[in-house]
Amino acid sequence: MESAVRNLQARNLDAEGHPLQQQGQLGPNSWVALYGDDAAHSLTAPRNPFLALVLQRASAEEAKHVREVPVNSNRDPEVEKYLASTPPGNSWCCAFVYWNFSEAAKAMGRANPMPGTAGCLDHWERASAPGTRCIPAAQATENPALVESGMVFIMDHGGDLGQTGQVE
Repeated sequence: MESAVRNLQARNLDAEGHPLQQQGQLGPNSWVALYGDDAAHSLTAPRNPFLALVLQRASAEEAKHVREVPVNSNRDPEVEKYLASTPPGNSWCCAFVYWNFSEAAKAMGRANPMPGTAGCLDHWERASAPGTRCIPAAQATENPALVESGMVFIMDHGGDLGQTGQVE
């Protein structure tokens, strides 16, 4: 089955015309390749008003198409804005998420619940605060309904390398 899914992924593009990632698992893009746009699972807005505002901030920032300039430099004026919101020395993906949480918290007059770090794996380690759910990849893969719009995801690539973002 995995081989068949990889074959499907090798022959199809996502909605933006990019090749599908060939990981052998049926995700939303592969599902659309099989059954069309109407078959895509659409997520509802976050149930939590705070997460809804965080995601709204992230979407507004993403609309600016902020990217590292030059590529892989961890630099750009907007990138610097995100990095300035956290302790130095980390990549901007987690700083971006932290900045969005911070801005939403300020707007709602509340404390930022996200750990004050821009280290993806450090964030995972520190995210065990009361009221926080950490869902390992195996559980999320087994039961995708556990993953909700507005949640933070963290990927561990090994060698102390990670990536983070927000579930839309």
